[in-house]
Amino acid sequence: MRMKRVISIALSAVLLGSTATVAASAQETEVKTKTYHYVALGDSVTAGYGLSGPTTFETMLSDPALLLTDELLSDPIEDAYPAVFGGYLAEMGEEKGVATTATNLGSCAYRAEDVAKTITTEGYKGEVAGALLSGLSGSGEILSNYHIIYQEYLTQADLVSIMLGGNDMIMGFAVPMTDSDNPVLNTIGSVFALVMIGCDVETAAAAGLMILDYYKDDITAEDVKEAATYFYDFFSDPDAVSENAANEVKSVIDAVREINPDADVALLDIFNPFGNSLEYDGQVRDLGCVIKAVFNRALDEVFELPIVVTVNNTKIPLKWINETTVEINGSVVTSEYLANLCKEAREKLKRIISEEISYPLQYLTAGKFVDPLIRSLDAKIRAAAEETGCIYVDVYHNVSNENDFDPHPNAQTHREIADLLKAALSDTVSEKMAKKAEHDVLIGDVNLDGKVTIDDATMIQKAMAELIKLDDTQKKAADTNGDGQVDINDVTHLQKYLAEYDGIVLGKTIE
Repeated sequence: MRMKRVISIALSAVLLGSTATVAASAQETEVKTKTYHYVALGDSVTAGYGLSGPTTFETMLSDPALLLTDELLSDPIEDAYPAVFGGYLAEMGEEKGVATTATNLGSCAYRAEDVAKTITTEGYKGEVAGALLSGLSGSGEILSNYHIIYQEYLTQADLVSIMLGGNDMIMGFAVPMTDSDNPVLNTIGSVFALVMIGCDVETAAAAGLMILDYYKDDITAEDVKEAATYFYDFFSDPDAVSENAANEVKSVIDAVREINPDADVALLDIFNPFGNSLEYDGQVRDLGCVIKAVFNRALDEVFELPIVVTVNNTKIPLKWINETTVEINGSVVTSEYLANLCKEAREKLKRIISEEISYPLQYLTAGKFVDPLIRSLDAKIRAAAEETGCIYVDVYHNVSNENDFDPHPNAQTHREIADLLKAALSDTVSEKMAKKAEHDVLIGDVNLDGKVTIDDATMIQKAMAELIKLDDTQKKAADTNGDGQVDINDVTHLQKYLAEYDGIVLGKTIE
């Protein structure tokens, strides 16, 4: 894939030969009796990427949220919203006498399309994530075990939250550019790809300049025109762009329901990381107002400095003064003093430009650029929730603006998302927890949901294949023929029971 080649140009320049090793392997989890299981599906936002510290080329490969590994599953990102919401669930479970688990399956650089395929297809690796992460880590084996992990946790889930769709739109925009022969499109697409896997915007832009320098002798006026046309066409119809993303989110719902029809599903919409409703500093402004106000302030601040001095009754700009000392109003001052005045003026200008001109322009431009796409997608996600019977969680209108240029939410936003989940789901969770606390465990009810179904036969088969580990109560429930062992005979016995063979009886309560 062209994407891997062009990004490697920037990586080799910035990393200076540094390497990183990442690994992933199947997680073996013991299922507890009367346990409420929550699973979060999403991309790098859900994973909590960037919460462990600023992301640069030197740190992005070591971010603990980058890959689903045994280590991450056993030690999840505490500030990410699935863990925060998991804490709320634990409090509710303690009141009900039910144990709880919260598993974060957020997968960096994954689209909704990738999540759906990972659930349903053994060995599937996210197409873009696989190209990026395998190339960066130097390993082709990562991501291939995600199917096993997804299946294991989703099969036993009581609640699944889904926050996806943003990467489907971004990658629908960026990936065709990275595969393009147009060097302008190729460069911009590569920058977007780097941001998607967690690189900070400034470093990604620097990498883009390196890639552009690589192509500089090949760029023509037609390339620039083609790139401008591509941008215009892509963003001129937000509904067309968001339609595919929304359909892929629905495919995730279908995939979850296929393997676990009893799980409650919460569908979260997408917030605008550059500011919902184009707000900046608490009020809506257009670019002209920002520029005018900031430049006026810049002039006021800088011209407070003595940017000229009088020498022998002549006003001279500081930059012209080379003498070791000069006389100002009868006082002798050194050129070092004057140089410091110049430096102070430069630093003020630099701060004003970077913090009060550059950032607001980026912020508002990105808001106007991205916000119509997000609002279009969110309307479709809400409609999908109603159509499929999912619990809709409105994130877009209910989180604070972060006022930074990082596409990943900070810890405060993660807490706000967790609070929204708690408000939307408390009644549903409480009801299911109460049922778990009340019902007795039956022979054949291996997943402890209060009934005997084909899902229980599937769990026995997974236990025999060592994909999951049963606790003592579940082993008793799995011994459907009563011979003291859990083997293929129990699966056959359970299947005959479900098929209503004569003489096959189950349903006895375990003492």
